[in-house]
Amino acid sequence: MLDTTIRASVLLLAVSAGMLVCRRASAAARHRLWLLSVVGVLLIPILYLAAPQLKFALPGGDKPARFSEATSITSQWLFTETIPSSKPNSAQPATPASPETLETASKMSAVVDAPAWHTGDVLLVAWAAGVVIVGLLSLISIASAQLLVRKSAVLSDDSWQGLLLRLREQLGISRQVQLRSCDRPISPMTWGLWRPVILLPRDCASWTDECRRAVLLHELAHIQRHDWLSQMLSQTACVVYWFHPLVWFANRQVRKESDRAADDVVLTAGMPATTYAEQLLVIAQQISAEWLHPAPAMARRGQLSQRIGVLLDPRRNRRGLGRRAAVLMTVVAICAVVFIGVVSVTVAEDEALAAKPTSASKPVTADDKLTEAKKRIERALQMKLDVEIEDMPLQEVAKYFGRQLDVNVWLDEAAINQQGLRVDTPMTLKRKSIPAHSALTELLGPWQLVAVANGDVLQITRDPLTNRERIERELQNTTEVDFQDQPLTDVVLYLKDLHKIQIVIDDAALNDAGIDPDSPVNMTLAGNTAEFALRLMLEPLGLEAVVDDDVLKITTKSVAAGILETRVYDLKNILGSALGPQQVDLLRQAIIECVAPTTWTEAGVIAQGPATDEEQIDTSAAGILVIRQTTNVHQQILELLADLRQVLNPPGEKTAELTTREKNEQAIRKALASPTEVDFQDQPLTDVVLYLEDLHNIQTIVDDVALNDEGISTDTPISLTLAGIPLQKVLRLMLGPIKLQAVPYGEVLLITTAARAKELQIVRIYDVSDVPFGRDPKVLAATIQSTVAPSSWKGAKGGGAIAPFSGSILRPENQIDPFRVNNLLFVRQTEQGHEQVAALLEQLRRVKR
Repeated sequence: MLDTTIRASVLLLAVSAGMLVCRRASAAARHRLWLLSVVGVLLIPILYLAAPQLKFALPGGDKPARFSEATSITSQWLFTETIPSSKPNSAQPATPASPETLETASKMSAVVDAPAWHTGDVLLVAWAAGVVIVGLLSLISIASAQLLVRKSAVLSDDSWQGLLLRLREQLGISRQVQLRSCDRPISPMTWGLWRPVILLPRDCASWTDECRRAVLLHELAHIQRHDWLSQMLSQTACVVYWFHPLVWFANRQVRKESDRAADDVVLTAGMPATTYAEQLLVIAQQISAEWLHPAPAMARRGQLSQRIGVLLDPRRNRRGLGRRAAVLMTVVAICAVVFIGVVSVTVAEDEALAAKPTSASKPVTADDKLTEAKKRIERALQMKLDVEIEDMPLQEVAKYFGRQLDVNVWLDEAAINQQGLRVDTPMTLKRKSIPAHSALTELLGPWQLVAVANGDVLQITRDPLTNRERIERELQNTTEVDFQDQPLTDVVLYLKDLHKIQIVIDDAALNDAGIDPDSPVNMTLAGNTAEFALRLMLEPLGLEAVVDDDVLKITTKSVAAGILETRVYDLKNILGSALGPQQVDLLRQAIIECVAPTTWTEAGVIAQGPATDEEQIDTSAAGILVIRQTTNVHQQILELLADLRQVLNPPGEKTAELTTREKNEQAIRKALASPTEVDFQDQPLTDVVLYLEDLHNIQTIVDDVALNDEGISTDTPISLTLAGIPLQKVLRLMLGPIKLQAVPYGEVLLITTAARAKELQIVRIYDVSDVPFGRDPKVLAATIQSTVAPSSWKGAKGGGAIAPFSGSILRPENQIDPFRVNNLLFVRQTEQGHEQVAALLEQLRRVKR
């Protein structure tokens, strides 16, 4: 009992903490999470008794720390007790027992064999008695509700039945629903699962049409969501855990969130919030106090004031729970419940004894000790601290953190002096509950110092990265933004504080272009790189973010086009150490033709090492490109080279983890290829986008500027019903009639106009080694240009381009396989152009001999 109670408490506390984090989640999502926790606490005793337990020993008990599968299906949650073996020691001779010993043993045996009541027995009987009492009360309330339904009369009024039929079709409910009325002033409620009944009070005949619609929508929402079953499950959990306050709290949350989710369905169906709130008040005034039955009821007085407050809050998230999100939540909940149900924690006897090596174990070396010390320091840096530092000298700061983290701190005075600092430089920081590494970054970052684990000490030394490298690294980290008409100056301050980098606004350039530094910014993104988020936010304003003079400068596009920087690209890291000069030249030509092709004749310069075998005297220069370009073009080149690395390495040989950008882009492509189901009848475009975004778990941005230029409203009605069609084709059928397109744009799916989509050129790499004509990519390139959208290529005054390339695959040991060569095509085209190119290549593969 104690064991399963502790496990159930852990689960419910974790869900409660999750609710604090997910305050902005919809009521449907919160209800599903509470329901899964209730089901979880019911499954925990079953898993505990029926599944093999995994024991995890912590320092301080009998066994060394390790995971092992227990041979018994039962275990102790906090402690396990080792019972000494009763087998006699063969090395010691047996001695006859004295009469006194035999008499004492006989008395002890009598005491052990005698039945006795222990604390565990008393607790078991008390728990069983509580289950019987609470179970009987629950059965009485269920029986009373069932009796109320049986005594009610079928409501055969044509107006009621017609309204019920229309609302069932609107919500997509195929089950038969029966309307009944009773002679008592009850709150409208739903009863039953397979043959649900909506029970109405005796005064329902006098209700207005608006009131009838509100009641039926709310109760049908309960039926659609199977809330009767969820409340029966939560009531069962209260019977089993009648003594546990967290279970009763979870039961109350299940009821509350189910009502709020049903309210959201009513509002989503088109009823104004103020009208619905008035109907709730009218119904609440008509009902009388009665026994709390377990059925989903519409207007319980105890919750009414809070519900009305939520109804009238326009900031609430009222979206339903998508199928993908529901499946993901269920899978995560199952994993958590199984983990909590089968893992047992034991305590080892002594930390020193647990760490003591056996004769068969590997001896601990000095390197092992240093590695363990470094890991201990890195764990200490994750600790959260309350930092109170004001004008404290740097040397005292080092001692302060050494005491707080219980580690040795070393000040690298030589490196500190190189930064123009002294060990008595005063520092100030006051933060609550901040990770130690974040506190040290805030303190030391402005001075270009870092705190790193070096062996068995925490070293405060000079940051090896330059300011430019530090900014570029931070721009590739994920960010989260939620701006609604926020001034650009406030956005910059937020990003400076979030990413700890220097950002300045080029006021002179903005003034010359007539752009207000306080221009409003609207953007909501999460999980994208900071570089991409900045690009999306600044593009509608005609601005760019470039690294210049060791800061991130927000300036106009024309000024950014004149800020050029020179970078050296070592292609050996991508193509392997044995690449030939012809391959480098092919890649150089591919970059010029496909990456911002109009900029190379104006300002961009791309040079390389020896171009021929005769010129290749200095082998150290092989595979090096020196490129002078803008920050934006350099970023595109880096992305292209990263894509090339992924193509050249087979799936089983990829060693580098995907970057955030690559993960987001793959998620977009996967979603576009996945089948979907839509049923829209005059739904606003914004609602359609939110639905698809939630269904496929992707981020979608509506290009408001382009839509406004074409005079297309974001609330344009959408009507389409399809099932089993890839999302990409559904979007084309849905957006084509209103002259819009959905195109992958970096890390998001962009809804924009057809004219704007034609301007968005995307560079992709195709492996054509297994395609007819693939052995000669130039022939294949000419075939594609003459058959796929011929007017869209550069030779026909279009923007598309194809560059052939032949490259060897990089092996895991950085060795080139001379018998394996990839023939590639670099293609710059619109999204629709890429679709046609991919379709042509697939057809060619099918006919390959």
